[in-house]
Amino acid sequence: MQPDLFDTPSAPHQRRSATSKAGAVFVQPRVGSQIDKILKALNDGPLTLPQLADRCGLRLSSVCGRIGWLRQQGQVEKCGTQIGPCGISNTLYRRCE
Repeated sequence: MQPDLFDTPSAPHQRRSATSKAGAVFVQPRVGSQIDKILKALNDGPLTLPQLADRCGLRLSSVCGRIGWLRQQGQVEKCGTQIGPCGISNTLYRRCE
């Protein structure tokens, strides 16, 4: 039987994992608003993942997932690095032009 396209959540998930799909369905209502927050924050210039999490009021893990999806969609790209507070190099992200 062919899967119904409308039963598949648009949030990132592993297609063959029932647990992952259930998690994606659970977060689905928040994904769009999280993406909007991230894109609006990037309007002001490049930011690292921790900076995006702080500015958007989101968990770092949520920001990582949304940035990964936005990169796949060609809306966000890497644009350099910046040394973070722990002395570790963090990738900067910006909106694609």
